[in-house]
Amino acid sequence: MKPLVIIIVLSATLAGVAANAAHAPGGAVAAAQESLLVADTHVTYDVRLDTGPARVAWQVTLTDSDPQTAYSDFGYVYYYVSYAVPVLRGASAVSASGPGGSSLPVAVQRLDEGPLDIAQVHFDRNLYYGQQYSFTLTYQLPSARSPNVLALPAYVFLPAIAVGDSSTVTVLTPDDSSYRSSVEDLDCGARARSEYHCAAATDVKVAALVEVMRLGATQRVESAAAMRGGRLDFAVEHFTGEEAWAAHTREIVEAGLPLLETLIGAPYPGPETFEVRESGRREVYGYGGVFICRLRSQCHINLSPLAEDSSILHELAHFWSEPYGSPWIGEGLAEFYARRAAEQLTTLVSPPLIEIGLEPADGQLDLWNPASSLINADSDDYRAVAEGYLGSLRFVESLEHTLGSSGLQHVNAAITRERHVDSRRYLDLLEETEGARLDDLFLKHVFPASMAGTLQDRREARDLFAFIDATASEVGLVLPDRVQSAIRGWRFSAALEDLRELQPALVSYAAARKELDGERSSWERFGLAGSDPERFLARAAIAFEEGDHQTAVHDAEYAHRLATTARTAALYKFLVIVGLASAVLSTLGLGLLLGWRRHGPTPAS
Repeated sequence: MKPLVIIIVLSATLAGVAANAAHAPGGAVAAAQESLLVADTHVTYDVRLDTGPARVAWQVTLTDSDPQTAYSDFGYVYYYVSYAVPVLRGASAVSASGPGGSSLPVAVQRLDEGPLDIAQVHFDRNLYYGQQYSFTLTYQLPSARSPNVLALPAYVFLPAIAVGDSSTVTVLTPDDSSYRSSVEDLDCGARARSEYHCAAATDVKVAALVEVMRLGATQRVESAAAMRGGRLDFAVEHFTGEEAWAAHTREIVEAGLPLLETLIGAPYPGPETFEVRESGRREVYGYGGVFICRLRSQCHINLSPLAEDSSILHELAHFWSEPYGSPWIGEGLAEFYARRAAEQLTTLVSPPLIEIGLEPADGQLDLWNPASSLINADSDDYRAVAEGYLGSLRFVESLEHTLGSSGLQHVNAAITRERHVDSRRYLDLLEETEGARLDDLFLKHVFPASMAGTLQDRREARDLFAFIDATASEVGLVLPDRVQSAIRGWRFSAALEDLRELQPALVSYAAARKELDGERSSWERFGLAGSDPERFLARAAIAFEEGDHQTAVHDAEYAHRLATTARTAALYKFLVIVGLASAVLSTLGLGLLLGWRRHGPTPAS
């Protein structure tokens, strides 16, 4: 998702755009410092498409309370001769009539930006102090496309504009069940039936956002993108009359998807086919677009017809963001790569609009969660969402600055093999893949301050694990799975307890391994014969891998003791053998002696 930029509030008041002008004879103009021309307005937005195109009618009553315009028979006399009414961009058949239905001159002045123009209505008489003047201005919107205004035969989206010291806004929508209408309250509070009553304001107000759609009035075009893995089919569904929008969207998808695959550095992970659908405000929840994927095999993108070109790229980038469990990661990366792609597709993609006055979210991105819907959101809600998106983008930009674009690509490729990546797992993957230390960066921008202790324990556990794992690998040992599982699950107290208890077992095993691997004399090998210290060392290795610290230490120390006492054992064996031999020889000598005595020669008689 990406916020739909709604540029509605003009940067100047109506007085500032020549809404009220005081003229003097001879053409001299005196600009009023403060408008004293009181305006009561009633504007009707008739968006009943079943009866024709959208129509707008302004009824304006002006009361001149400016003392400078008091009538006089001598000297310079000031008076009002025109009034400016805001009209929606794309207005046609603009006409005005004065008291009694007389036709009034009207000139439409185009403003530099936003969804509004100015219709300057010229009176058929001078307006002096204490007098009133009423006129009506009407126009139609048969076809229009501009920022936040879209008018088609089967679809209309427009802001219901209000202005004046007292203003009433009426919105009329179809009763026909073949149409779906949405009227979203904005600056003037909740409406009573179909009417809004807006408080006095010199700035333009938006009473409501109005959307009317004729159901089923859509068409579909098929296309394909050339990806590394081959042809990727997709379809673009659009409102009737939006063929140009569909063609432009199709071109962006065809060029954008392969480019995103290259920029992100991971193969396209989505389904074999998907749809891009031009959708109403309800389907995009007030955003510029929404990415929806079920079971990774049924995916589609809903796009507002008023979305920026970069919003299309943003939603396409979400094909790679399925594993992300923390919104800021997926949204930040999607916007980051959408903007990178837009920079390379300048002939096709308009640059993103700059949202003036926004600042990145102030840290704690892990706690940020974009609103599920921006429909009926107030300005504070919208700002919080937009600043969260901007903060996420800025953080990803800082990651690229730290790791480089290739480093970020390596992490992206690693993430595609994961099922769920939240802020904690993302930090782990960044460090495991690129070897960077990002604790401080994450504590400053992602995690709340309360996580400082946890991150300190994490650093100690990971560093100790790295040291013990490297030392264990040198001697052929494997650390228990539960240790790595505890670290990955951010259970650092359990991991540290295990690691500290494994250290003496590792030391004992390494000493025994070194002793047994050393060169031995025949005499020492004789001493080890029959004791089999390797068997006890193998038992120690199994106990080590299973996390049985005591058994690992006991068996390793026993194997070490057998190895270091080999010479003593050999001497002991030698003495035993000598003793046994002596005993055997003594017994044999005694037997011979006795036998000689028993069977010796008989004495002579």
